[in-house]
Amino acid sequence: MNMSNGASRTGGIYLPPHKLARLEAEIELEEYGERYQQKEWEKLRKTINGSVNKSNVGNIPVIAKSLFKVNLIRGRGLLVRALLHAQTVSPEYTHVFAALAAVINTRIPDIGDLLIRRLVLRFRRAFRRKDKVNTIGSLKFFAHLINQRVLGEVTALELCALLLDQPTNDSVHVCCAFLEEVGDFLQQEVNNGLTMICDRLRNILNEGEVAAHTQYVIERFFDVRRKHFQENPSVLPELDLVEEDDQVTHTVDLLEDNIDRQDLLDLFQASPPDQYKREEGKWQEISREIIGSDGEEDVEDLGDAELEELEGLEPAVEPAAVKSGTAGLATADSQSGGQTGGGAGLVVIHDMTEQEKINLRKSIYLCIMSSLNFEESVHKLLKLNLRPGDEKEVCSMIVDSCSMERTFSRSLALQAERLCALNESYRTQFEEAFKINYKIIHRFETNNLRNVAMFFSHLLGSDSVGWNVLECVRLTEDDTTAASRIFLKILFQELIDYMGLSNLRRRMQEEEVLFAHTVLLEDTRSNMRFCVNFFTAIGLAVLAQELRTKLERKPSST
Repeated sequence: MNMSNGASRTGGIYLPPHKLARLEAEIELEEYGERYQQKEWEKLRKTINGSVNKSNVGNIPVIAKSLFKVNLIRGRGLLVRALLHAQTVSPEYTHVFAALAAVINTRIPDIGDLLIRRLVLRFRRAFRRKDKVNTIGSLKFFAHLINQRVLGEVTALELCALLLDQPTNDSVHVCCAFLEEVGDFLQQEVNNGLTMICDRLRNILNEGEVAAHTQYVIERFFDVRRKHFQENPSVLPELDLVEEDDQVTHTVDLLEDNIDRQDLLDLFQASPPDQYKREEGKWQEISREIIGSDGEEDVEDLGDAELEELEGLEPAVEPAAVKSGTAGLATADSQSGGQTGGGAGLVVIHDMTEQEKINLRKSIYLCIMSSLNFEESVHKLLKLNLRPGDEKEVCSMIVDSCSMERTFSRSLALQAERLCALNESYRTQFEEAFKINYKIIHRFETNNLRNVAMFFSHLLGSDSVGWNVLECVRLTEDDTTAASRIFLKILFQELIDYMGLSNLRRRMQEEEVLFAHTVLLEDTRSNMRFCVNFFTAIGLAVLAQELRTKLERKPSST
């Protein structure tokens, strides 16, 4: 079997056990040769990914010790990539990954430095692309690295100054989220700096530079500060693992042009056998100095099957981010498909709060609002890997987003139309959304009401939803309110604009039975008169012309 020369990605292929045993026997004959080195690299990658993935609040010392037993100088790129990937997938565990990074940073500061440089580049890329989710995730990692004193507090002040230099709704929101995570530390270490940032936020609030929902975010942060960040401590007691004298604090220039990611550290590179042997010997000495010579269990002695199991293990507590579209803490290498470990004694705590739903709605909202056109938005929504039943949240978010716009957004209506065409379940959910919104239409402000009416008129006009949604409507004086009558007025006026008068009349004739029980009631003279007067008042008397004729012929006693 030929192995690729030079640098290569760390993916692998399946080998039957007998072939694998034969290959390993050949490798053992080539002591410290290229194939031997690649085998050890693969084992190193699996150990690092598995250790990072099973980190939790209670086992950081054990995880750190297992990592120090493998060559972290050779695998520092793999470790940093694993930490960044795991934090992206599961931001709920950011404080855990920061604590692990802090412990390793005390012994190998180069790893802390590389982690910070790559995190800066990730933040800048997300901020430049206006990717709110990844921006908040990167800032959360910054916050906990600062809390652990891996990164200096000056960086926190620089980040806030950058975000509030030219405030927008998103930048202020992101800044407040960052301050909630790092505020307790800043209050203890540089309270004057925190006060200056709060003064800037107060000016933004008083001058009305941002939208109402962003002003609410600022007020919520001030409330958190008034409570002295009781619910957001800088470091949990269980994660306060590094002595003050051992801490190594880095500094970074957020605007530096030439930050080196050192991507080659993520790739396998063969070394001459003699050099490889010397480097491994040096690492063994370093490892013994760090963890002592009394270690009984050597991670390097684990078999491949145990390593595969280690790589697939998830944290004991499943974070909400995993449930909202990811498949657990995956390995940093996207090509390795480790399976979820089912070890005995693994306790799974199910999140019974609304956090899962909130995370899902955030993801949907960002897909909707960050797209250039409706086709891109639909593409992003379909890539969310939603579970059965999550279509309801997608439909709800699209309708809510449309209602909150200052003017009607046809792009959102086109998104809904495309989703209905692609999947029958979306059609069903939008039909249900019509009934729900009509039932509570009296709670809407006039502008919101108008947007919702125009949205559903588009779906009705394009046959994206069935006309049977009108079954919830009964156009009588007792069964309607001022808000519902305004809604129906806008709905039918927009249908005229979208379909044309002749097409709408033909459709109403096709659905004669439906309309006779909803907006063109024929049960009593008073209801008939009310329907006729309603359509006459909104300038669409032609739609009720046949009903007017029936009213004139109907006996006055009924």
